[in-house]
Amino acid sequence: MIKVINYALGSKSYFDDEIKANPDRRFVMAENLTTEDNYILMDLSDQPSIFGSSIKLETTHHVGDDSFDGFFFLQAFDLAKETRAMLKKVGPHVLDETYDQFKDQMSGGYFATRMDHPQTLVMLTVWKTEDDLKKWLKSPVYA
Repeated sequence: MIKVINYALGSKSYFDDEIKANPDRRFVMAENLTTEDNYILMDLSDQPSIFGSSIKLETTHHVGDDSFDGFFFLQAFDLAKETRAMLKKVGPHVLDETYDQFKDQMSGGYFATRMDHPQTLVMLTVWKTEDDLKKWLKSPVYA
């Protein structure tokens, strides 16, 4: 399981330069499907961030594999203390159930705490195809 995910938002040209300048890192770049020339670059190297301004996720639960190949869906939950404590208990079970029900469509998922903003919990799921992601988003499991 990847323990730390550092990610930043930016343009493809900027991230292409970062990838070339840091060949020792395991990077995954994804395009935002709703905003033109807006990308996310994830550093999956479990090393300190090289990004000037980035978001650091510390993973607490993982399902599936660590391939990070496919379509990503990132959900952030900024919650009050009591609600956050409840989600910390329930969130991993939701991720497990989602993976069990969508094992053929979902390649992996993570439940994490945003370290630069600890009251925010994050669930990141990775889907094999865009259609798989869309089916899940329309399913009763997601609702």
